[in-house]
Amino acid sequence: MNQYLGFQEYWFTENHYGELVDPVGAQWNSDHILMEEIVKDLQTQLGTGEGPVFSFSVSYQNHGPYEDGYTANEAYLDPEESGLPEESCNVFNNYLHGLNITISAVTALVEQLEEMEEPVVLVLFGDHKPWGGNGNSAYEGVGADFDLSTTQGLYDYYSTPYVIWANSAAKETLGRDFQGDGGDFSPCFLMNELFEQCGWTGPAFLQYAETVRQITPLVHDQGLYLDPEGQVTGWLPPEAEEALLEYQWVQYYREYSVTPESKAG
Repeated sequence: MNQYLGFQEYWFTENHYGELVDPVGAQWNSDHILMEEIVKDLQTQLGTGEGPVFSFSVSYQNHGPYEDGYTANEAYLDPEESGLPEESCNVFNNYLHGLNITISAVTALVEQLEEMEEPVVLVLFGDHKPWGGNGNSAYEGVGADFDLSTTQGLYDYYSTPYVIWANSAAKETLGRDFQGDGGDFSPCFLMNELFEQCGWTGPAFLQYAETVRQITPLVHDQGLYLDPEGQVTGWLPPEAEEALLEYQWVQYYREYSVTPESKAG
């Protein structure tokens, strides 16, 4: 399906990564290879001189569930010192070990991008929280509140971090420092924030989506929104509900009424 999303080239196990890493072992050790391949491909594409390059990559390394019977490597949490059950400590320890490897790989990626003369903007984001034990037992041990009727509960359950970083060449080209807090919003508005940080207007749909983000930066499938004070609410004024419904209609139109040829164009 990726060819219909506008990607001229895409790599998966069967046509690229299968020769570089064992698919089973990739769950624990593949991010360094992924980051190296991203840089090599970026340099290759830029070398063609055909224009800007957009690369989107998904890592599966360190995906849960995590071993809860023992700590396989570093012990970041100790049951006696933390007061957490041993199983919870094992879950977090094994997760943090994998996270440490990913941070190392991403750091190496950033160092290589910084050395490039071409302007590069990097966006990092997680699509969900890490597994935290059966029934979220490990999260309960650290006091996480998953009551979705409260703002804190919603953030505890669903929020994930994002980072927008630019190398020195991009900062100079765009005249922006890429520092500060971009605020909280639904993933559907991440591209809006990226374009805002770059100082770009963007296509018509992105501009339209921005008007919706101003109404509510949170658009949730359970009918949850953020009010102007940043609190979770299940209610919007009638005019806001109408604008959100129209936004969903426009999304549907773009997805089902545009031909594959025009999508990839």
